Amino acid sequence: MRRLDIINAVANIQRAFKESKISSYLLPGPNEKNDPEALMESYQIFSRYYDTFGEIEKKILDVFDLTGIENPKLWARLVTGEKSEAREKGRPFYRGVFYMNDYLGKIVDLLKQDNLEYIKHEQNVTVSNLDTENKSLITVILPETEKEVSNPERLIKILESINLFYKTLASISDKPENDLSVVAIDSGSDKSFDFLGAAKVVTAVKELIIELWDRIVFYREKKMHERIELITKTLPVIEKINSLEKDGKIVREQAEIFRRNIFEGAKGFIAAGAILPEFSLHSTYNPRQLMSPEPKLLAMPENSGQGNNSNSNNIAADSEQPKDELNKDERALLKELLERESKRKTRKKPNS
Repeated sequence: MRRLDIINAVANIQRAFKESKISSYLLPGPNEKNDPEALMESYQIFSRYYDTFGEIEKKILDVFDLTGIENPKLWARLVTGEKSEAREKGRPFYRGVFYMNDYLGKIVDLLKQDNLEYIKHEQNVTVSNLDTENKSLITVILPETEKEVSNPERLIKILESINLFYKTLASISDKPENDLSVVAIDSGSDKSFDFLGAAKVVTAVKELIIELWDRIVFYREKKMHERIELITKTLPVIEKINSLEKDGKIVREQAEIFRRNIFEGAKGFIAAGAILPEFSLHSTYNPRQLMSPEPKLLAMPENSGQGNNSNSNNIAADSEQPKDELNKDERALLKELLERESKRKTRKKPNS
């Protein structure tokens, strides 16, 4: 669960509470609108928001003891019961709703970086307090599991990959190559990097990676080395580079450098198993499964496999013990050969 995921999930929950106004029916105190129709309208609004909640939103509700707040049976009792009875039904949610309203937003603000402005209505961030005119962001995520984490080589690969894509596409677009920056690094159950660069080039990089993803889906049955070669050959940017070379707008050596950059960038991106948030909008396939990284780029946590230490120690101890796997005839032959060698060395000694 990344920091940005928590921020956006909290924003979604707060928006649901604010627009549905269900807090007024769950917190103690006078309720001027003791109106069943108004209460049901609030519930319906909240229910529509709840249907859009993901695992993180539901986990936050659970942390605040608000699991079940969406249950229609609760709201049916609130509607049909007397005012005092309705308050009693809502009592288990008092504390959670109170802390949600008064403290959660302030706590989440502590997670935010000073140079980033977080847009509450999108799974994205924009940058403030920096020269962001004509700039845009691209977010790259490195999925991880509880049992596997990234080693430094995986992080290096994705940084180099995005840098190669950006430099090449910036050169093709006659834009500066060296104005790409990493403005945010996030981690949790996954790791992510937010890159800031020229809007036109960043858009081109996103399009390139999405085209890469489309071809990964198409060639998913191929072996890895075949897949990379087929993908890079069919990318539109390669056709554009070839066209520029043919028209004499770039020399052959420069075109070859561009093609090599795209190939190495694609190879590194695929090997790292990186994904973009936009992947889910372009395919029904699960990007986490299709983009699983190379095993060598993942490391096991330090405490993993400790339960097997005794077994591994036994195996190691067994391997240190010589094992007699020769049958009776083979042992006799070996003994004879050793005796002959010993006699040969004894006969040679007087002449040495």
